[in-house]
Amino acid sequence: MNIIKTYLENGFDVIFNYIITPQNLELIKSEFKDYIIKFIVLLTDETTLLSRDKERAIYCQMNERCLTLLNSFKCKNYDAKNILNTSNLSVSETVDIIENDIRFIL
Repeated sequence: MNIIKTYLENGFDVIFNYIITPQNLELIKSEFKDYIIKFIVLLTDETTLLSRDKERAIYCQMNERCLTLLNSFKCKNYDAKNILNTSNLSVSETVDIIENDIRFIL
């Protein structure tokens, strides 16, 4: 967390890509209370997930493991306002929403 603070203190925006459970979200909020935090859980439907997985290099494909992880995320009880369904979104549309949609600000 110290390296993240260093970047923030030097004026950089930081994307913290980590699996955050609702339980440890409070810790993160208190650790970075002096900064604007956006918390977004990117999810997609099973068909889209498997299709996107097939677009990866063969050695990076997760196959059925994708579905296991998707179902794990669905069971975490994230606040619905923090979930972004990317099933019908392009990468640029997803980025635009992340950058501009205020509903993800904690």
